[in-house]
Amino acid sequence: MTTPVEFDAMATALEPTGEYKIQRRLEPRRAVVPAEGTATRLDLMVDVETTGLDAARNEIIELAMVPFTYGLDGKVFRVGEAFTALRQPSENIPESITTITGITDQMVAGKVIDPADVEAFIAPAALVIAQNASFNRRFLERFCAGFVTKSWACSMTQIA
Repeated sequence: MTTPVEFDAMATALEPTGEYKIQRRLEPRRAVVPAEGTATRLDLMVDVETTGLDAARNEIIELAMVPFTYGLDGKVFRVGEAFTALRQPSENIPESITTITGITDQMVAGKVIDPADVEAFIAPAALVIAQNASFNRRFLERFCAGFVTKSWACSMTQIA
């Protein structure tokens, strides 16, 4: 079995090649109180799993969002509680998608993501950040109107 130390060594070896971009698990962290007068913003990291690549035809089957507060210098002060939910699509999940995501029809059976709950969760965010934002954005703007008015950034191309 591979240990966390071995995974870290593999990631450290792969990153400098430029062929891979490694994402590490977001670990819970203790909140830091910003100094008095520090300007802060609340942004949101998002990710979706879908039944395919076509936002006009395919559907979201999983939505995950994590809010975080940071200073304008980039220092993160607080990572908020995550919103994660599964959703049963109108058609069965293709086998190829289950292979990629690990999400099965049984896992999403009877599950619903309420757009009103999503709207309330995203309301305070100034910016929505996603890995491959153009993909996530197309699906999320179709699913919940609140995403249409948000500014977006891509963690692959716009954020170090």
